[in-house]
Amino acid sequence: PEQMQRFQENFKRSLMQFYGNALLEYNNQGIAVDPAKADDGKRASVGMKVTGNNGAVYPVQYTMENIGGEWKVRNVIVNGINIGKLFRDQFADAMQRNGNDLDKTIDGWAGEVAKAKQAADNSPEKTVK
Repeated sequence: PEQMQRFQENFKRSLMQFYGNALLEYNNQGIAVDPAKADDGKRASVGMKVTGNNGAVYPVQYTMENIGGEWKVRNVIVNGINIGKLFRDQFADAMQRNGNDLDKTIDGWAGEVAKAKQAADNSPEKTVK
């Protein structure tokens, strides 16, 4: 339980840093939100389109889950990139590099996300400018 709590805190903090920086780059170019599509009352999908400065439109798809009467984000797909899978793969890679030491991986998680952000920032395919 203690490891799960530390991971949740590190994960939330890293998500806020990653997405917070991305939001700072956004300058009211345009966002259109589609109506939610309920799957079974427990899950729903919400589509969104974000327009970049260059006029390109980037699709975003949120999968929401109703947990205890509250809707929580379960996964996000941004311009075809499955963020949940990306983070799972990054975590598995970090575990392997850390000799399957869970504490070391949890403690270094912010650095993993910082590396991913730096790679995204340096990518020639960086989308929202």
